[in-house]
Amino acid sequence: MSSITLDSAFWDFVDAHRNDDVSKLRLKFAPAAGDTIDLSLTHIQCLQKAGKKFITPDGFSVAPKLMLAPLSIEQASSGVIAAFHASLVPKGGTVLDMTCGLGVDSKAFAELADCNVTACELNPLYADVAEYNFAENKNVTVIKGDSIEYLKSCNKHFDVIFIDPARRDARGGRVYNIHDCTPDVSELLPLMIRHTDKVIAKLSPMLDISQTIRDLTPTDIYSVQGDNGECKEVLAVIVKDNADTETNIHIYYDNHFFNFKRSEENTATPIFGTPEIGQYLYEPYAATMKAAPFTILSSKFGLTKLHQNTHLYAGNSIIENFPGKFYKIIDIINFSSSEIKSVAKKYPRLNVATRNFILSPEELTKKLKVKTGGNLKTFGVTVNDGTKKLIITLM
Repeated sequence: MSSITLDSAFWDFVDAHRNDDVSKLRLKFAPAAGDTIDLSLTHIQCLQKAGKKFITPDGFSVAPKLMLAPLSIEQASSGVIAAFHASLVPKGGTVLDMTCGLGVDSKAFAELADCNVTACELNPLYADVAEYNFAENKNVTVIKGDSIEYLKSCNKHFDVIFIDPARRDARGGRVYNIHDCTPDVSELLPLMIRHTDKVIAKLSPMLDISQTIRDLTPTDIYSVQGDNGECKEVLAVIVKDNADTETNIHIYYDNHFFNFKRSEENTATPIFGTPEIGQYLYEPYAATMKAAPFTILSSKFGLTKLHQNTHLYAGNSIIENFPGKFYKIIDIINFSSSEIKSVAKKYPRLNVATRNFILSPEELTKKLKVKTGGNLKTFGVTVNDGTKKLIITLM
């Protein structure tokens, strides 16, 4: 049972001030400062930092009832990601969450997938808060302490073990390599597999997917797009006694999947060519770039690849399920001194990007003497014959 007890006055204070400036509130209520006031102000700070982060695509909230660690808001799964995690576990099954933290994923497993969840948390404060938050969830049991020691001592079998290892070192610096995270999933895997048939490991989006496959030999690996279009995580799923000899790679974006295997990518034949005005330019999402299906995107969707190392594609029609954005091409300009002089006059406001180009976006913006903003975007690119082009598109 949690040692935290909060009365209605606490929540009334939170409701009354949830949109107020926390720094001003701290000054105003300093004379009455105490544990309860401090807790309420920290919770308000967390609410403001979280915003709508913990809302799922279906509008359900996986936000913890009480939050006391602003830094953990940034590290926790969003509602979109937590709902995706919950979709990977069997409905009504049993889940061990070895790294509970704020409890966002545990809540998603319990309430979206109706699972019986055992949530382990090493940090005493986080564990106490988790007990308070899950007090009314009869299908969630919070374990205070080291989840590894718990797993060593218990004789339970879980349908799924979920783990999100800490990606900060002893000095608080960020780490990305599996072996530098705490715990090291690769070392812990044999112990986990003794207690489950399926491990789901949430890993850094900075990880190289090919290296992750070598480290863990996962059955499935997911490159997951977040709410803001970034690649938010690499998710490895390891199934015990899996008969598939090759890892399935999945790109999760906009509630869709693009699936492939490295062997398919290696044997696909790309279509190279130069884009034309009136076509659509396709730009892969960050999660797609992380998974690197660069050749198969061309062959599968019948798109022209601009260059072996320019991961942009052109096509004559709109492809709704392409794992990326598309733009209408309205102009193509040779990147030459004589032609780029007129760009600013013709297009005074441009959003600038570069792909496999000799200049950075900032350098190209300066060279073109344009202002950023508006609904046009230019891509500085290298095309298949080695020449440099500016592709002007309508966003």
